[in-house]
Amino acid sequence: MAHSFPLSSPFSSQQFVAETGNDAETGHVAGAHDAGAHVAETHVAETHVAETYDVGAHVAETHDAGAHVAGAHDAEARDAITKSVPISKRKREEEDEYVPDGFRATKRNHPGLSGPVDSRPEPCGEPLVWAEKRQALCDALGYFKSHQGGIYTKEKKPYGMFVDKEAEIRDCFFSQVIIATVGGGRVRDSKTNKMGRRVDQAPGSYAPDAMATHRNRAIVMIGGALHPLFPVKPPHYYNVLAHFQITDVWYDKVMGINGEPVSRVVARFEKIDLNNRSWWTPAGSSGPDAGEFSVGEYACESKTCPTCHRPSKEIYKQGWACLNNGLWDDVEKDYPNPCPKFFEFSSPQNVNELEYNDSFLRERTRYDDSKPLDHDIVPRLPSNHDNDLGCESAFKRGIVCPQCGCCSRRIRWEGWFCENPGCDFEYTVPMRQIPIGSIANDDMLLVKQRKNSASALKDVKHESIRVFESQEEGKPAITTWFLPDEKQGAEQSFIGSVTRIQATPEAHDRNGGYHDLYRALQGQDIRLARSGAKSAGGKNEELTNHFITNFGAPYKYGVVVDNTVGFQDAPKPVMETLLRLTWAGKAAVDTTHNWIEDGNLTVKEDAIPRDFEAYNEQLILGYFQDSKIGAHDDGEETLGPNVASLSLGSPSVMTFRPKKNKRIGDTSKISEKNRAPMLRFVLKHGDMLVMHGAIIQKLYNHQVESKGKHRFALTCRHVIPETIPNAEQRALAFVNGRIPDEWAKIQYDGEQDQFESRITGEVVALPPDAVESIKDGTKKPGDLSLKDLLVVEKWANKLFRECVAAQLAQSNPHYEDTASEPRFELISRIIEDRESLAQLPPQDLSHIKEWAGVVCCECSVLQQLLTT
Repeated sequence: MAHSFPLSSPFSSQQFVAETGNDAETGHVAGAHDAGAHVAETHVAETHVAETYDVGAHVAETHDAGAHVAGAHDAEARDAITKSVPISKRKREEEDEYVPDGFRATKRNHPGLSGPVDSRPEPCGEPLVWAEKRQALCDALGYFKSHQGGIYTKEKKPYGMFVDKEAEIRDCFFSQVIIATVGGGRVRDSKTNKMGRRVDQAPGSYAPDAMATHRNRAIVMIGGALHPLFPVKPPHYYNVLAHFQITDVWYDKVMGINGEPVSRVVARFEKIDLNNRSWWTPAGSSGPDAGEFSVGEYACESKTCPTCHRPSKEIYKQGWACLNNGLWDDVEKDYPNPCPKFFEFSSPQNVNELEYNDSFLRERTRYDDSKPLDHDIVPRLPSNHDNDLGCESAFKRGIVCPQCGCCSRRIRWEGWFCENPGCDFEYTVPMRQIPIGSIANDDMLLVKQRKNSASALKDVKHESIRVFESQEEGKPAITTWFLPDEKQGAEQSFIGSVTRIQATPEAHDRNGGYHDLYRALQGQDIRLARSGAKSAGGKNEELTNHFITNFGAPYKYGVVVDNTVGFQDAPKPVMETLLRLTWAGKAAVDTTHNWIEDGNLTVKEDAIPRDFEAYNEQLILGYFQDSKIGAHDDGEETLGPNVASLSLGSPSVMTFRPKKNKRIGDTSKISEKNRAPMLRFVLKHGDMLVMHGAIIQKLYNHQVESKGKHRFALTCRHVIPETIPNAEQRALAFVNGRIPDEWAKIQYDGEQDQFESRITGEVVALPPDAVESIKDGTKKPGDLSLKDLLVVEKWANKLFRECVAAQLAQSNPHYEDTASEPRFELISRIIEDRESLAQLPPQDLSHIKEWAGVVCCECSVLQQLLTT
C-alpha cells in the first residue's frame, strides 16, 4: 500500500509490512547515550596489549551500557559503500546477505525500488561533513560522539542522531522530514532470526525521555549509507544531513513478533532551514515533488481526548486516536497517566497498515531563532590558546577537513592528515617543548587527588604480596613486590616480581640526565602513530588511544605496529633508553633473587628465571592528556619473561588485578573481569619498572592511567625470533634487533648514573647522532649518509615548526627555551660549506634543497643555494 505523498524518488516510502522484521543486527537508535562523564577519547580493550591501549573508556564517553549497538553489521558489507567505489557485482549477488529486510520489504511494496543503493537517483548536492569510519565521525564532531548507539546525548539533552541500516514500519526519510523510532526494546525472534518487538516500550525510557523533554530542540541528523529509505545514492557511509528540530514525539503501535500489538515511541524531525534545498534531495526534483513545503502551507489538526483531556494530533489517514501513553508532557512538565483509550480508533485497524496524514507529513514548523544552535555543522579547526602546550586532550580529537569535509582522526603524533585518499590537506598545531615545571605540577595535582579517602588512585598492596625496599644515599630507590600464585593449600608461593627503580634527583637534573633525555625524545621524529585496535580497516575501526612506534625486532601486541624501525636506524634517545633499561632489567633480576634468599620466599618452580635475556625490541607509546590503558597482559608467546619500561613526562598510576577466575586476592567477585586490585602504585618521570616472570602475564592484568598532559612510555622486551612463525618476520627480528657496534660497546651503570665502556669500564660519551656530528664539527654534509641527511632534514623541519610556537610562548613565565644555539645556525653551517656540498651525490643534494626551501625562506644563505 503506497502512500500518496508526492515524491519523485521511490525511496521516500513510509510503509513496511510486518513480516519483514525490519531491523538490523541491533537498533541504530536504540537508546539515548549520555556522555555526561565525557571521558573523551580514551578507550578500552579486552585484548592484551603491552603497555599499550585501552579500548573501553573510549566508548564510555558516549553511551549508556544498556543501549543497543548501532549499525552493527558485517564489516565487509559496510566497506562496499564508499565515495568512489560502487557496490561490486559480487556484492550485488550477495545482496540478500547484507541488505536489511526492511529494504527488501520496501522493494516488494514499492515496485519503483528496483535495485540496491547504486540504482537510486543522484543527490542534488554534497554533504558538508562526512566520514567513512564511525570513530572519525565521533572524534571530529561535538554533536555526535556515540560510538555505538544512534542517539548522542549529554546531560539528557539530545545533540545528534544517526539513522542507518534498519528501519521500522512507517519510518520516513524525506528531504525536510525524517521519522524514526527511538529507544531500544527490540529482540531477535528465534524462529525467524529477525528483529522485532515482544513487549511494550516502557514509559520513562532514556531515549524517549530525551526527545520528549526537548521538543523543538535543534538536533543534527546523520544518514547512514545502508538506510533502506535514503532517497538518493549516499555519497559516503556517514553523511551529515543538517540541523533538524524535534517537532513531535508520540507512542504508536505495531504488531509484535508474538502476534500481538506492542507500543513504541516514534519521533518526527523537521529540517530547520527550509529556504535552502537539502543536498540529499534527488537531482532534478523540486517543490512538492522534492518534499519541499513552507511554514503555513499545511497544518495537522489536533483534538482533545474526551477521556484523558489531553491533545493529540490526527496523524493517521485512518482517523484520530489518543496518543497519550504516559510519555513526558513538556507543557505540564510531568508524566501523565496513560489514557485508557490510548490508540483506539473509531473503527478497528490493522496497526501495521496505518499511514500518516499528508497534513502531518507536509506540516512545517518555524524554528525559534531565539534558541541558538549548540554546534556548527562544520566545527572549527583546533588552535593554541594562551598556555596550551599542544598535547591537551582537545588536540587529540578529530577534525573536519576544510577542503573536502572528511572527518579525520588524529592518527599521527605530529598533526592531522585528511583521511580522504583523494585529499592532501594537512594541519598541525605546534606542540611546545614540555617544561619540566609542568611535570612537577602534574605530580602535585596527583598527590592532591590521591589524598581523597575515596580515591581510586591510592596505593594498594594486598596482604598476600611481599614487598622489599632498598634506599641508599646517592643511589636509586628500589622497591620490589612479589606477586603470589593461585592459592594451593596453606603455603603461599610466588610467581614473579615487579620492581620499581626511582632515580636520584641528580640523575634527573644533570647534563644528559632524564630531563635531557625527555627533551631529546620530544625533538625526535620517531613516527608515533595510532593503530587499529578493533575492527582494523573496517567502518567500525577503533584506534588505540595513544600513539605507538616500535624499534628493533618486530612486535605485535594485540594491535599491529606498522612502523617498526631497526636499531641500526634508531635515534639516539631510543638507544640510550635501551642501555638504561638493560641495566634496570639486570638489576631487577639480581635484586629479585637476593630478596628471595634473604626473605626465604617460596617460589614456584621455574617461575622466576635467574638469567637475564638481552632486550632486542623497544615499543614507545606517546600519551596526550587524559589517556590511559585498559587491563591487559604482556603474555605473547614470542616474548621472554622480562619486561622493562621507562616513564618520561607526566606521572601515571599502575594497577595489577587478578584475571577472571584466578584464585588470587579477593575472590568474592572471582568471575568478573574488573576485579579488586592487588597492587597499585605511582610511576613518575624517570621511574623504571621491571616485571620478571612469565606467569605474571598468565595470572594478572595490569593497566596504566596517565595523570597529566604529556607522557612517553618506552618499553623493552626480548622477542624470541625462533618462536615467530613467519619466516620473513623471523629473519627481520634477527636483523632489526641487532644493536649497532658503537652502542654495543657501551653499558649503563644505574647506581653510578654513568655510561661506561664494556671493555675498560671507563666513563664514555654516547655516540653522537647526525645533528650532533655537524654541530661539533666532526662531520661535514659530504660525510653524511643519505639516512643521516634525512635525520638532519627531520630535525630542521621540526625546528621550523616549533619556531612559531616558541616565539608565542616566550611571554609565558613557564616557558623553557632549551635550544642554546640560534635557530638556524646549523642550517647555515651546512649550506655555507660549499665545498662539501659539491661532493654530495645529486639525490642527497636534492634532499637538502627540498628541506631548505621549507625550513626557512628568510635565510639568505638558503635563498642563495636555491638559486644556484
